[in-house]
Amino acid sequence: MSPMSEVIFNNSSKDANTSRYRADLTLTNRHDVEGMAVAFKVKTNSPERYHVKPSTGSIGRGEVLIIRIHLSPGYEELVSRDRFLILYQKMQAGSDVAQFWKDHSDKSDRFEHRIRVRFNAAEKKHESPIILTNSVEAPKVLKTPSKPTIPSEELAGLHRELGRVKGQLTRVEEQVDWIRSYFVYSLLLQSFLLILLFFVIHKLTSITYILESTESDPNGRFSEVVNSADRTSL
Repeated sequence: MSPMSEVIFNNSSKDANTSRYRADLTLTNRHDVEGMAVAFKVKTNSPERYHVKPSTGSIGRGEVLIIRIHLSPGYEELVSRDRFLILYQKMQAGSDVAQFWKDHSDKSDRFEHRIRVRFNAAEKKHESPIILTNSVEAPKVLKTPSKPTIPSEELAGLHRELGRVKGQLTRVEEQVDWIRSYFVYSLLLQSFLLILLFFVIHKLTSITYILESTESDPNGRFSEVVNSADRTSL
């Protein structure tokens, strides 16, 4: 099986027509028993994101089979949580694969191997293959540790944190705009009140001046009325 521990999708493997990313999983049957084959089945925890062909079948003695795995666009940052489960078991060559798996639905009758998924813009060399055998210990012995990489979960967390910070900045900008508008309205109101105050002071000053002028005039209207009445009585 190659790759052994991780299926990697790259930007360079994107199909121009379908926009899907493609990765290959190579299975090799190295059993040297005539008349025997290896039945296999490929499962995933996110079937809506992937198209696997073939997803089930059998491999004859000495044969090599390439499984095409296609990732739909839009899930590049979510594949880090996905896994592929490879089920395999020896079977008689020429047997019906679907019926074989119905007869071997019990986990004790089959062997399982899990593979992680990662999306990476750069190419990565294929890992050393492992041999499908009738022993669950063989993959553990021949497994080649993958190179340390930055966890995709951490990258997704950074993206979420960046989105949260952008949201906070947007709210701060809205608050600044509101404060600016409030300040402008307050300044206009203060200007209006100041003008109104000057107008009232001016009117009061004018009224006071008129009153003072009337009281200080000895020949004002009140005196003239009295004088006119007096002359009439005479």
